[in-house]
Amino acid sequence: MDSSLWIVVAAAILSGFFALNSFSLRSFSRAKLGEILSGSRGQKRLAGLDAHLDALRLTLVLCQSLANLLLLAGMVHLLGWDGRSWGHIILAIAIAGAVIAIVGVAIPYAWSLHAGERVLAVTLPVLMGLWYLLFPITAVMRAFDLPVRRLSGRIDDEDENGEAAKQEILQAASEGLAEGAVDNEEVEMIESVM
Repeated sequence: MDSSLWIVVAAAILSGFFALNSFSLRSFSRAKLGEILSGSRGQKRLAGLDAHLDALRLTLVLCQSLANLLLLAGMVHLLGWDGRSWGHIILAIAIAGAVIAIVGVAIPYAWSLHAGERVLAVTLPVLMGLWYLLFPITAVMRAFDLPVRRLSGRIDDEDENGEAAKQEILQAASEGLAEGAVDNEEVEMIESVM
């Protein structure tokens, strides 16, 4: 079997994995994930997730983009582009786009809606490892946040105070759930409002 086909298959699987986790990080319920990650070790994972949520999201988007580029390059090679004809390139883009739409968007999106917390509970150590591995690259990418935020007219203090208050409310809701003062539906409602 051609090595290009293996590259395409591996890139499609990686694209789906990164998309699934990216969608899950955008829509997970902290209360549900807290129930799954019970115990002191699970709570440490949850605290790590809270501390690095934005960085993890950026890492996953970067990894998915790289997997999609690898998928496209593998598809071009698989179809035998000779460097002169654009027909192979257009066909490779169309096939890669269809694969990405199904394996990298539709399936991961649906999966994250129905089992995102369970996926995160299993993959969180891998995601944290990727974050550590790619930290130098994502740190440079995050440096663009400040100028873009200022160009958009956002004030730094408002954003930081609002995010801190949000995290404090979510933490209090999670603690209330653990102590039995608040039930799971109320915590989910608080999370959705936040």
